Amino acid sequence: MAKTVEVPAREGRAVCLDAGQRARIVDVEGGQVADVFAFCRDDVSEYHSAEHTRVHNSRLFPAVGEHFVTNWRRPILLFVEDETTGRARHALRRL
Repeated sequence: MAKTVEVPAREGRAVCLDAGQRARIVDVEGGQVADVFAFCRDDVSEYHSAEHTRVHNSRLFPAVGEHFVTNWRRPILLFVEDETTGRARHALRRL
């Protein structure tokens, strides 16, 4: 069963995902979605790196089917779905 975690503006929440699980990020007000951070559970010194992801994908924003990578250049999230014409709703899968 899907679990919903609502995050009020200017706040944050942590959600643990196992390999293969999905997270859907939705801005119910239709504006900017959010900043998303991902850390490796076994070693939080390895984390999602926007800088390394840009180089890995040769683009500013990953496209569906591309990975977000860590500061150690290992895949951490897979961009699996985008139901909008913009960047307002994304589904990510934990690797």
